[in-house]
Amino acid sequence: MPRQAVPTQAHDSPPTRQQRVSSARPALLVILLAVIATLLWPAAPASAAACRYQYLAPSPTTYIKVGAATRCLINEERTRHGRKALLASGQLRKAAQRHSLQMVRQGFFDHTGAGGSTLHSRVKHGTSYLANARQYALAENIAMSPRGHATARQLVHQWMRSPGHRQNLLHPGFRHLGIGVAAGDAAASYTAVFGARS
Repeated sequence: MPRQAVPTQAHDSPPTRQQRVSSARPALLVILLAVIATLLWPAAPASAAACRYQYLAPSPTTYIKVGAATRCLINEERTRHGRKALLASGQLRKAAQRHSLQMVRQGFFDHTGAGGSTLHSRVKHGTSYLANARQYALAENIAMSPRGHATARQLVHQWMRSPGHRQNLLHPGFRHLGIGVAAGDAAASYTAVFGARS
């Protein structure tokens, strides 16, 4: 959490000893109260706002919220299993969103795109995520389900029950995550792209 500066009074001349003592007391009191408040009322997790959409069905107007809820739930699972939370990557999200949209629009469900694209080619040629990377790792989870039953909560639950999906989701080497969500007339598609680079 970034530190916040405590407002201080500006003086035109150096303060006298009494001015220093009397002006230090209110500042010290403010700091002390801030520390006590932090200990007594811990802040809500940063992901709480995103996870609140975990039961929202995907639609063209909810893609962003459902994607954020999915990332939030994945990070909850990672934290529960002693892993670091993944940072959102706009570049990986771009690759994931394009793949989800392509699956829904062209009516297929596969890691290989309709034109033969692979996860690697989608990230390498469709984003700048791998630019200047000496080493990298990528993985992808996909899911498709009937539109009304494709909530982020149900999806992450199913991925955690599948050994291969669970392995990607909990892999300790990944640092970034992009989620793509698309909904068609009959189904919704999710793509999660996991990444790390150096």
